[in-house]
Amino acid sequence: MDFEKILGDIKEKFNLSDEQCQKAGGVFSGNFNPTDAGNKEMIVGLLKDKLKLDEKKASDIYDAVANALSSGAVNDVLDKVKGFFGKKS
Repeated sequence: MDFEKILGDIKEKFNLSDEQCQKAGGVFSGNFNPTDAGNKEMIVGLLKDKLKLDEKKASDIYDAVANALSSGAVNDVLDKVKGFFGKKS
């Protein structure tokens, strides 16, 4: 899934300004690591600080982006596996 599309979705869903959306993109692009267990806490803290959000909203944004990225990655892998066996989705 296209990260710009994800940012557009969270901008609309969480009613973020253009500036907040840009800052959120910077936070995720520079820090997102799904294999690091403490990563969520760090990113939520950065979102709270840079976007001036409360804990719940920052956490909800993190979850929305992480879910979108992981579902996009799963779909990419499935498409590659299907391609390997000569099938298209």
